[in-house]
Amino acid sequence: MPAFSDRELELDEVTVNDGTEGVEGEVLDSLRHQTVDFLKHAAKKRGMAGGHAAHIRVRVDVLEHEDDIYVNALQQDGCAFFGMTGVPFGQIISRERLDVGLTLEVDGQSFTGRASVQKYGSLYAPAGRRALASALDQALLDAQHHVRNTKDTRFQR
Repeated sequence: MPAFSDRELELDEVTVNDGTEGVEGEVLDSLRHQTVDFLKHAAKKRGMAGGHAAHIRVRVDVLEHEDDIYVNALQQDGCAFFGMTGVPFGQIISRERLDVGLTLEVDGQSFTGRASVQKYGSLYAPAGRRALASALDQALLDAQHHVRNTKDTRFQR
């Protein structure tokens, strides 16, 4: 995969499917911003940054999302409160499972990648943020192996 410029990274489209009517407004803006940041970081980590302008399309499917995993226990037994004493110290309180697909177009070539991840989160490192970062990193790695020349529609591996 040719290197792409982290300064000329154009996020053309972000589609989020969370099983509801859709994600809009501040949540989508935040997701777009996080996606660009995570892709820039992943590109630098993998030695891909510094080249041509890139156009990216991302699809995020939220397969499972569980916040406040202790809420059910608290509703049935107040003693579960004592199990939450570790929350300020980073105890797991959420879980998220995502499927991410991305298409990256650089220098006349199109790269596609996909990844599915599940991450647990704490008060300080939310599961959704950790899952998105990991899935984008893995999808970018996967995209290195799936190239299609946009001038020639043959698919290469």
